[in-house]
Amino acid sequence: MLALAMSAAANGQLSGPPMQLPTHSAFREDAKPGVARLYDLPSVQGETTTTPKPLPRAPVIASPATPRLFAPTFNVALAPPSVDQRDYVPNPPYATSPLTSPEIPLMAPVETPLFSWRPSHIPEGAKTGIFQQSLFRTTYLPRIGADGFGMTSLTKQFTFALPPFISGSPILVSPSYTTHFLDGPAPIDVPPHLIDGEIEFRYMKQATPRLGIDISVAPSYYGDGHNKTSDAWRVTGRALGAWSWNERWQIVFGGVYTGRSDFPAVPVAGAIWKPASDIRIEAIFPRPRAYFRPFVNGTIEHWVYLGGEYGGNTWAIEQPGGISDKMTYADLRLLVGWERRAPRGFSGRFEAGWVFDRSIEFNSGSPGLDPSDTLMVRGEMSF
Repeated sequence: MLALAMSAAANGQLSGPPMQLPTHSAFREDAKPGVARLYDLPSVQGETTTTPKPLPRAPVIASPATPRLFAPTFNVALAPPSVDQRDYVPNPPYATSPLTSPEIPLMAPVETPLFSWRPSHIPEGAKTGIFQQSLFRTTYLPRIGADGFGMTSLTKQFTFALPPFISGSPILVSPSYTTHFLDGPAPIDVPPHLIDGEIEFRYMKQATPRLGIDISVAPSYYGDGHNKTSDAWRVTGRALGAWSWNERWQIVFGGVYTGRSDFPAVPVAGAIWKPASDIRIEAIFPRPRAYFRPFVNGTIEHWVYLGGEYGGNTWAIEQPGGISDKMTYADLRLLVGWERRAPRGFSGRFEAGWVFDRSIEFNSGSPGLDPSDTLMVRGEMSF
């Protein structure tokens, strides 16, 4: 079938609609410190015996005039996206996605120039304008017991896609601001609040038909608002990749630089397995997840999941007497969650879990503390 279509195209006699061929997408980030969750990246191997379902974005058509990009048996060209086709939000630190097989997003065409003020292709997961997303998230850890430690965190973040566009993919710029209100602990002296402020510059690209990359750098401030020394300013970042093994498996690898005192750099490694369109297993260190989609309401998807993560950070603080110090809080979390994913409009999620193996340490050598276990409640809305 594929050979006949290519022969007809070469003679200018393509009688039916263009043949659609599955391609690949870039991947998405899920949560700080920066573990990526990836779309399915199945590859094209040999000839296609059946016509795939319509793709959610621009179709790929057979064309003998374009350079070879996927398999040695055929070539591809990309038709421009239509305003009527579905858009999805690249949602650092969370994202929306169709996640339905075999409908998979497309990669940029090989003809895309290295530098362009007007991209010829909008990558899957992006809106067509500069403004991409507004996000608000709150996390609550109550103080339990006399040696307990509570924390309430409020985060506001915006995401913009700005020129210049490189190889058809925008550079995502995400300024964010988080305030942590601390409750206790009584045995040690900690600031009443802490501040996270950063501007993340992120670039995603389908480097090859099988390999997707996600690179970011974020100049940041982590402190109590009083300590403005060099200890409070640092640059975080990540470099992640996903190799598509087949339609069901992806290999994830890379690393994240956090600049924390306890774990300044964290390796990222694991695999994503999608046995069905309603099931997704992300066995990725340090943030595993298992997702199940119970139902879909039109274009709105509802997912439930189980997971674990490593929480905390390092902040530059000012001790009594004006002494500069650094405070590191760390914990482990097990959680369950529900997520509503909408391609247009409001999306959200709610999570609850158990927080354990907690610690507070100071670089100056001041006495620290291992707070008692507590609960976690986290909610998020994005548009």
